[in-house]
Amino acid sequence: MLSATILSTVHIQLQVELVFSLIIMSALILFFVFAGKKVMAADPLEKPKGIVLVCETGIEMVYNYMKSIMPSRFEKRYYPYFAMLFVYLIVANLSGLIGFDAPTSNFSITLAMTLITFTLIQYNALKKKGGLTMLKN
Repeated sequence: MLSATILSTVHIQLQVELVFSLIIMSALILFFVFAGKKVMAADPLEKPKGIVLVCETGIEMVYNYMKSIMPSRFEKRYYPYFAMLFVYLIVANLSGLIGFDAPTSNFSITLAMTLITFTLIQYNALKKKGGLTMLKN
């Protein structure tokens, strides 16, 4: 009886931005699965067109940008994460223009992305340099 009383007082409230963030992530997953199948089926000797052209252009654009701001030894390690973060942020911010609540307007979503990025970079630095070297620096 005690556990039922405790559970009856718990109220879970979903924030609107979190729901829209989940919708955006689901849409991106569906898009990338569809685009991935199209890219895999495309003939590499032919000129790209349609969604394959959009994907190749987007990948090249983000890759060149990453190359310009990161040392070459890091660009391949961080590229997939930052490319996905870039696409998510673009779509999330543009969703605010079409009537949705932009997920990036919520502090908790922005904080979560920041903490994940910080942890990723620190983990890779710790793995590369070792714990004692990082403590000395």
